[in-house]
Amino acid sequence: GLEDRWVRHQTIAEYLWDKMDALGLQMFVPRSHRLASLSTVCVPDGVDDAAVRNRLRDAYNIDIAGGFGPLKGKIWRVGLMGFSSRRENVTLLSEALREILNGRN
Repeated sequence: GLEDRWVRHQTIAEYLWDKMDALGLQMFVPRSHRLASLSTVCVPDGVDDAAVRNRLRDAYNIDIAGGFGPLKGKIWRVGLMGFSSRRENVTLLSEALREILNGRN
């Protein structure tokens, strides 16, 4: 039912947050205020936001969004709704980011 979906989305969001933490990436919003459906990851200093997002799209078929206004170039927005809210998708994203940020792809 609906409650099971809420739990699944929260569980997957927490998995994403843990994976980003393991990569040394900071989340923009404190854990107590985060939404399960949309997570914001801080772009590391010296990293080209658009280049990473383009590489994710072109090499891995993963589409994440950038920030708007004063957050443009400073955050990545990761949606975890519907089909996207799956453990294997989060694992793929985290591994792709690890490879890109470590210069292996």
